[in-house]
Amino acid sequence: MLSNAFDVSSDEKSTEFDNSGVNVTNKYNCILCNNHGKVIHSDLDDTLFGSPGLWSFIKCNNSDCGLVWIAPCPTQDNLWKLYANYYTHDSVVIGSTSKYRYYVDKFIESYLELKYGYKQAGKPHFSPWFSALAYLHPGRRAEFDARVFYLEHIHNGRLLEVGCGSGANLSFMKKLGWQVEGVDFDPKAVQVARSNGLDVYAGSLEEQGLPSNTYDAIVMAHVIEHVHNPVQLLTECYRILKPVGKLIVITPNADGMGHAVFGRKWRGLEPPRHLHIFNPASLSALVKLSGFAGLTCRSHGMGRYIIAASLSQALYFPKIVTAARNRIIMVLAEFMGLAGLLLHKMTKKSSDEIALIAVKPLN
Repeated sequence: MLSNAFDVSSDEKSTEFDNSGVNVTNKYNCILCNNHGKVIHSDLDDTLFGSPGLWSFIKCNNSDCGLVWIAPCPTQDNLWKLYANYYTHDSVVIGSTSKYRYYVDKFIESYLELKYGYKQAGKPHFSPWFSALAYLHPGRRAEFDARVFYLEHIHNGRLLEVGCGSGANLSFMKKLGWQVEGVDFDPKAVQVARSNGLDVYAGSLEEQGLPSNTYDAIVMAHVIEHVHNPVQLLTECYRILKPVGKLIVITPNADGMGHAVFGRKWRGLEPPRHLHIFNPASLSALVKLSGFAGLTCRSHGMGRYIIAASLSQALYFPKIVTAARNRIIMVLAEFMGLAGLLLHKMTKKSSDEIALIAVKPLN
């Protein structure tokens, strides 16, 4: 078994070997504090997209860090094998498709104008008052905030999304007035994004050679956990951001309620694509290592979609039709998400997702 074969206390130099057709290496030390760790999950397979191999997760022994990493780790040149059936290959759907969706979209747009200054034409006349209802549901309001990456409107602001996939976030931010660009290493996702008229680069961010001090904002949602060398990535983000530019990173929370409840079935693990899973302390340490200041680490909504996916993996209702089962799961996820928000107010660790906002200093 992998858990027995992987000696997390060893100082032996890592070597490449084969894991069911995927080239991998063992990673013995935390990339942030260089401490050893202990196995917390072992012999996991990819139940989502069918990638080969069995995988374990290691947690750093340093209580002030708590970074979680995959073991063994896929090599950089084999990562593509893990994304052959990935969801970012789906086309982007832009615009409302029903009357109900139309008013929901206008409600969200109205809230974003009220809080962040995004002006939208054609809103219903009652929307400024109606949008204030969002403050009655903190979980949903936090999702609206995260949808614009907590960014206030900047006229002709330049925004780069790292790991943009097929471009859903870029399309939304472009609609709100940003000059958007994206980068993704998955060629199929890049092809879909470009077919939707988006300016997207193929490959890693470091390979692009983008000019220094260029962007007002760099955003990444559920990307940093997929990255082989996150310190190198964020250092490059620092270089190409303008002074006082913002970096926003949204990622699963290893210390969240969902991980505590669902354990090895937690959706935030997603072996073998999630290489590093952060908590607020380790994510803050990572960003500081890259030179950023003015850090704010906050709950990202309720994480209810991660919770719902975890429930789908953990629960089985054989006598309930699929539609009813999905409704039950979403209701349970809503209640668990709200409970997570309440716990987050007390512990600052319970949300299933975290968002870190950092600023590039003036000098």
